[in-house]
Amino acid sequence: MTVGKRGNEWWYDFGNHKYRGLIPEARTKYEAEQAEIKIRRDVVEGKYGKQLGTLLFAKFVGDPDAVNEQFGEGTFLDWARHNKRSWKHGRFRVRPLLRAFAGKTLGEITAGAIETFKSVRLHSVTKRKTKRSPASVKHEIDLLSRIFTLA
Repeated sequence: MTVGKRGNEWWYDFGNHKYRGLIPEARTKYEAEQAEIKIRRDVVEGKYGKQLGTLLFAKFVGDPDAVNEQFGEGTFLDWARHNKRSWKHGRFRVRPLLRAFAGKTLGEITAGAIETFKSVRLHSVTKRKTKRSPASVKHEIDLLSRIFTLA
């Protein structure tokens, strides 16, 4: 089993450090092992971590057109404004992402949906009637990746 004690608390760690955390209810090694078995079962059944994907994508990202550049508490754009020098670029790069994934939760956005978005954007035409640059699409995908990393 992959349980261990740090100080007075029991911890679990499995899946090449993908799943790890505190087991606050465990007082003995046996209790910690039983709790870990339950967590492993939840991972296999797909129940573990489901609550993380229930937030709407648009709500997490925020409104890029907000007045006075105040995006809202806890959103990605608010975080970007305080932590990234390129936050102004993120404001206009996030608009096509918001249109493409409107009404979807973070958990509903699949790899297939992202590939479809990438293909559509790559073959679309810009305002100037030119072919969209692959670098522009890559910047949008990089931004989407950062959004999911932060989420």
